[in-house]
Amino acid sequence: MSHDHLQELFGVDGRTVLVTGGSRGIGRGIAEGFVRAGASVYLCSRNLAEGEQSAEELRQYGKAYAFEADLGTGPRVIAGFENHGGRTYLGA
Repeated sequence: MSHDHLQELFGVDGRTVLVTGGSRGIGRGIAEGFVRAGASVYLCSRNLAEGEQSAEELRQYGKAYAFEADLGTGPRVIAGFENHGGRTYLGA
């Protein structure tokens, strides 16, 4: 596969990405990768202060935002994402 084809399939430049657990650990690393790849990244965290701190650190590479939500409340995660400017696409 060519690089262009891979970018077409998997590239996130100019896209919006929601990362759950994005304030620390593996989620934080994934969020950084997406930001560095050109995506606008929304960090969903149970601890807003930690999420905002991580988003602030990630902004040196691009667009990063944080909001507070618990995955145990799925609809609230989607609502929080949409309330912060994200758009949700469900399905394949």
